[in-house]
Amino acid sequence: MAISIRDIKKAARAALSGRWVQPIWLLITSYLLTQIVSMMVGGALSNTSFIYFLILMLLNYFVLFAFQYGQFYYPLSVFGKQPFRFSMLFVAFSPLYYKRFVVLNFIKTIFVTLASLLVFIPFIGRASWTTLLNLVFGSYSTELVNKLAKIIMNLSTGTWVLLLTLILLYFLILLFVHGFFQLAAYLVFENAQNPSAHILVSTLFLMRGHWFDLLKLQLSFIILYIFYPVTFLWLIPYRQMSIFVFYLNLKQDFAQRMDQYAKQMHQGLSDDDEDDDDDYDQN
Repeated sequence: MAISIRDIKKAARAALSGRWVQPIWLLITSYLLTQIVSMMVGGALSNTSFIYFLILMLLNYFVLFAFQYGQFYYPLSVFGKQPFRFSMLFVAFSPLYYKRFVVLNFIKTIFVTLASLLVFIPFIGRASWTTLLNLVFGSYSTELVNKLAKIIMNLSTGTWVLLLTLILLYFLILLFVHGFFQLAAYLVFENAQNPSAHILVSTLFLMRGHWFDLLKLQLSFIILYIFYPVTFLWLIPYRQMSIFVFYLNLKQDFAQRMDQYAKQMHQGLSDDDEDDDDDYDQN
């Protein structure tokens, strides 16, 4: 089944019509909670200490990550005609989902971290390990920005080209990873009562033949990505809803493929039965 990116985005806009404020509130609340926790940790510890990085890493892995999955839940609630509640921001902490989301987020973090290392290649030998760790965990400060600006200004032309190429590659990988794991999150939500469900394998089955469609969908937001500081309040809810609609299309396509496969199997069994009957008649 061909998937129309235009139709997906149109359906996403229709689903958000009259509701844009709700996902924006979830987004802002998530951001504020994350910043408050980070500031509390930063206020208690030096942001260059090992303990600081360790605590920040543990918080990201076991607490703060859940807010993003709470935002992922919002499109599911819209199509499920559930009333809007702020508590859905904390839905990932539910015992039904939490363990799976911890594992899912850990795997996702590994992919994102490995991909981000590509961008750091030009900075090896030019920046300290503390600076690189701050970049990995997204802990920015005025001092860090000034250090990076100084290093970047002194890069050669060849290194600049390499850096831009690696940033583009990282961006494309990031689009795939975030899209894929958001799709996986919906399988977790819809299979809460099935602990034996293999979420990542099932997501790969859903994505069969549609990897380029996912890339096209993500790249269709490129203008909004370019102006991210201005458009992020529009972009994030719009993109998340679009990926959910894409997920619904994937499920429909998968169901059609399974139906077609079942018909082929049934036809094959019918042909075998006819051959057996012919052999019996000849005997």
